[in-house]
Amino acid sequence: MSIKQGARVALVNMHLARPGDDLQATTKAYFHAHCLARALVDLGYQVTLYQAFDVHQRQEIAGVDVCGFPLVQAGRNRSNGLMTRLLGLEATGTPNCDALIKYFAANPPEVLHVFGISEWVAHQPVTRWAKNAGCLVSCSDHGGVPSRHPVRRIRQKNALRWSDVFFTPSLERKEMWRGSGLFNAQQRFEGLPEISTSFALSSQELARQKTGMTGNPVVVSTSNLQHRKRPILMLDSFEHLLEQWPDAQLYLFFRFDTLLPEVKNRIANSPKLSSAVTICGSVPHDEMVAVYNSADIYFLTSTYETGPISLGESLACGAMCACTALPSIQLIAEQDQELNGVLFSQTANAAEIAERMAPLKRYVSQATRLRQRSYFDKYLSYDVMAGAMMSALGTLSNSKRV
Repeated sequence: MSIKQGARVALVNMHLARPGDDLQATTKAYFHAHCLARALVDLGYQVTLYQAFDVHQRQEIAGVDVCGFPLVQAGRNRSNGLMTRLLGLEATGTPNCDALIKYFAANPPEVLHVFGISEWVAHQPVTRWAKNAGCLVSCSDHGGVPSRHPVRRIRQKNALRWSDVFFTPSLERKEMWRGSGLFNAQQRFEGLPEISTSFALSSQELARQKTGMTGNPVVVSTSNLQHRKRPILMLDSFEHLLEQWPDAQLYLFFRFDTLLPEVKNRIANSPKLSSAVTICGSVPHDEMVAVYNSADIYFLTSTYETGPISLGESLACGAMCACTALPSIQLIAEQDQELNGVLFSQTANAAEIAERMAPLKRYVSQATRLRQRSYFDKYLSYDVMAGAMMSALGTLSNSKRV
């Protein structure tokens, strides 16, 4: 039995990615939860997105009813940060759950979905209220692992117990959470990425005019310069590739730069890399659509990704993928044979990665870009996510008559 059209759906994003007084800017930062809300509206549901914000505010954004609710600063009166951590308490901010519950009581949702692992502990009063009010409740996996802290683990379990369905982006993570002891036998696990992207395929020529990116092929990385992302292995692999791709260019975009000195040193000590690698750093997220549309290949050598948002963004813009064969990436990349790209083992060395990637150059074409976008639309778009989410919840709706 499916959830009937017109049912009231509440999406809750407790992550305040962009503080300030502009609710639209905050809503469109990072999670893009409003895009999932819009897809649900298009399916015929009444949707309200509750977005963590600095103040109470409500407005329509991109055709979606968005309600901003404030955070309560945990630890505001706690001077001992060490004690806060020892007790397993939040050290930054927690949502004003009382305010959310008042909103829900005034207009009770029939379905409640909460984004993000980082606020699992904080959202317990909200999900408990929703479950006791007869709502279908779901949460999405944003990353991390089951807590080992004794107090936080209890609080995690108490928060998660109210969820009917838990969405996670890979079989590996599904089994990790299933065996964590934090869930009961009645709770369901479904494979679904947390978010998608609204990025669109556009003219590569115009995109490159905007970004100034050149190369044959153009290779893009958006991995942070951190140890588990293995940027040095990426540079070593690309250096091998330059023997077969002498005109290739690699562009490095990142937010965190822990290994930036090592990366700069590796490039400086290689004549090949010095003329073929550009360190771009961080750019505003809305400018990345031009970057991805400029790319022929998206390159990732990470050893860990919960659900790589950037891979979905690159596919939406037509790029081929060359990525570590991580469980979350395999879920994305192995739906069928329509996807152009290569996956390589986590144990592959630079020469082996280069060997796997070398054939990709021959597939650089507009036809490939269109095929990548088609793959994204078929498996990874917000429309697909919205349908899959409501289908999974709909199988539980017989007893609840939603």
